[in-house]
Amino acid sequence: MVNLSLGEDYSFLIERLEDMVRDRFGRNQSSQTDQVLEFARHFYAAAPIQELQHKRMEDLYGMTVGLWDFLRKVPDSEPRIRVFNPKFEDHGWQSSHTVVEVLAPDCTFLVDTVMMAVVGRGISIHSVMNSVFEVSRNGLGEAQKIDFDINGQGQKVAL
Repeated sequence: MVNLSLGEDYSFLIERLEDMVRDRFGRNQSSQTDQVLEFARHFYAAAPIQELQHKRMEDLYGMTVGLWDFLRKVPDSEPRIRVFNPKFEDHGWQSSHTVVEVLAPDCTFLVDTVMMAVVGRGISIHSVMNSVFEVSRNGLGEAQKIDFDINGQGQKVAL
């Protein structure tokens, strides 16, 4: 279980993000708003606060919604990998760094293995954010429930 008592800086940042999610995301997909907010609170709880504070709130919002969309549907049980250079026009947020997103069943040393493969190709890693949670999916691979207390029966995934 993630400790969400991370201090005033974290709380302030998450409150600002929550306001933006409720305002923007909630307009079109209000049934998922609470799930997105819970996802953001848990996912960013493991990230260094200094790194989050250096992001524009627009970019943090876009990154959150992009990650949410990425994990929502897995049509087969294969791991998903997405590599891209976020541009506001295409992704709703921007970064000067290439982003590698991996959604896969949780297994020992998954993050370390991906990092070694990237560094082994001579590429520097600017930042790593990782979270493990449990996802229950329907027959089409659509997320039905995401649980951050990973002691249940769903598939444990790492993002």
